[in-house]
Amino acid sequence: MAQLQRLLASQGFWSESADGSFDYRLYWAVRAWQRNLGVVDDGRVRAGDVVFVPRLPAKLALDEEVQVGTVLTGVEPLIHVLPEKPTFTIQLPEGQARLVQLGMAVTIHHESGSEWQAEIIDIRVTDEGQRSASLAGLAGRPVCGDECDVLPLSEETLLPSTIEVIAPVQGVAVPASAVVTTATGETVVVMESGDLQQVTVVAAAAGMAVVEGIELGDLVRAPGTDPAQLEVAP
Repeated sequence: MAQLQRLLASQGFWSESADGSFDYRLYWAVRAWQRNLGVVDDGRVRAGDVVFVPRLPAKLALDEEVQVGTVLTGVEPLIHVLPEKPTFTIQLPEGQARLVQLGMAVTIHHESGSEWQAEIIDIRVTDEGQRSASLAGLAGRPVCGDECDVLPLSEETLLPSTIEVIAPVQGVAVPASAVVTTATGETVVVMESGDLQQVTVVAAAAGMAVVEGIELGDLVRAPGTDPAQLEVAP
């Protein structure tokens, strides 16, 4: 009864304390509330008339087994309180687990054609050694954004996903052999003039290195080759 009284108070139909007792004052408050709802105002609150949830606002969904005309006996699950945000995890095979780190970007592909962006916020290891990564949406939003209603309410959904192990970069690329380290530990390239130019290596793969510190069109020397013109990495 105390919950009912707090409900009526929140709707403006009860101004007394929520003491849990049902007396004539609560009877007339219930009738006023019922009239406002447009239902029979008999002052009675029956089982199933009110659903109390742990918190508000809340997302509710009828159980899939409940249909119009279903006869209820009083023990069936009727309404589910949905989590505020669906949880997303990725099971990581042993070979992949060694490559995955916190903060990596993940793209989740839904059959509707939507792509949801997320990042890895936690990596857990079970007693059996199985690793899984927990995901979160960007900027505090759910991973599924405004499309969470396309996910089933009461079952697990498997969705293909892509983990960005190496983030794409753009910049000036030089042959990796043109990048050398001096005796003082500086990373440099030898310019066409023979001068040393300090650079920062952003990424390297397939014999090429993307560097910062020189401009597109500058010429550098690589051991055993003629000066090579720099190109922008794709």
